[in-house]
Amino acid sequence: MITLYEMTYALTSAYGVYIIYKLMNIFFEEPRTTKTRELISYVVYYVLSSALFFFIRVPFVMMTANITMFFLLSLNYHSNLKRRMIFSFLAYMVLMVVEVMVSVATGYFHIEIFKESEYGSILGLVIVRIVSMVVVLTISRFKNVKKEIPTSNFSWVNSIIISFGSLYFLIIFMDKGNLEHMNVFLLVLWVLTINIMLVESYDNLYKEFLSKSKKLILQEQNKSYEKQLAIMQESAKNTQTLNHDIKNHIITLRYLQGNGEYDNMRKYLDNLESSVYDKKNFSSSGNYAIDSILNFKLQQVVDMGGKADTEVIIPKDITVSDFDMTVILGNLIDNSVRALKVSEEQGEISVRIKYIKSNIIITVINSFDGNVKYKDGRLQTTKVDSKNHGIGLLNVKEAVERNNGHMDIQYDEKKFKVTVLLPLQ
Repeated sequence: MITLYEMTYALTSAYGVYIIYKLMNIFFEEPRTTKTRELISYVVYYVLSSALFFFIRVPFVMMTANITMFFLLSLNYHSNLKRRMIFSFLAYMVLMVVEVMVSVATGYFHIEIFKESEYGSILGLVIVRIVSMVVVLTISRFKNVKKEIPTSNFSWVNSIIISFGSLYFLIIFMDKGNLEHMNVFLLVLWVLTINIMLVESYDNLYKEFLSKSKKLILQEQNKSYEKQLAIMQESAKNTQTLNHDIKNHIITLRYLQGNGEYDNMRKYLDNLESSVYDKKNFSSSGNYAIDSILNFKLQQVVDMGGKADTEVIIPKDITVSDFDMTVILGNLIDNSVRALKVSEEQGEISVRIKYIKSNIIITVINSFDGNVKYKDGRLQTTKVDSKNHGIGLLNVKEAVERNNGHMDIQYDEKKFKVTVLLPLQ
């Protein structure tokens, strides 16, 4: 007949499976299977682990089986072999050490790992689940640990040695059973702390790597915009030079016409036409950076069948650097163009740049498909390759902050609006 202790174990272990699920989702980022299959895998784990408890209940067998099953549960998520090995083991270690710590606290501190467990505290079973959830919630603050980054084999080997080493010494001391009660408790607490610190070290490692990677990507994109700005400025200068020399061109054409040199006149007109390609002039504020970026990029909208509308009213000379202005406008318009490409209706983009009370106010509004995603409170790209794209707004934010400015984002089902305020010195 089933005892009250066994009934309590069956009930609390169901909650324990949920705790394992939460822990796995802390260590691994994205499921690689359906929700149904994921659910089935955890149900199977519950059945198998319960069977081990009811029919075997030998600590060493249960420990080995659980480590194996934790690794199999990690197959639900996208990851590589090394990460599966270390984090499935870390997940087990954290929960196992909590169980041992609670068992010691409730008076059972001589665990014979090769013999059937005699632990029978109902209160201990309940406390184990409560403490386990508290520990998992504590670990959940490590937001970057699930990110995959290249890590040296030396780091992985060190992690495995630390984890397995702490488990080995814990088992040795617990099996001996000749330590004082408080010493055993402190030993278990020390092992738990080591493993949590190991998780924290990976979180910090990922955080540092992500920060460096993001800066490198932003630097590369900034270099690209810097080159693009130079090209556009050169194009604007050439056009301005051509407009300045238009009278001379007219004199030359009249001369060729007056002398009947129609073939040469035709060639001259062809050269002139290629130099002055008929493009719409979206901005003529006199600021090279703003005029170049708008005239260059908004032409893409027109070429793809969309509508582009601008209003630029600013002084010719402003204290915002050409580079920062190019980064801000370039990224905002690039994002808008990408949104227009996936919009089912004819795309529209509106750019307003005004000088108001010693501030430059930039407003970019574009139509889009209404698809917006947030992750960790930050706006994410809807593009498929989200790891290599979607940093446009981050780049804008960085340039805005360099100028002590402010950026605001608003959207509804059809329109996406970004407003940037840049105070002038």
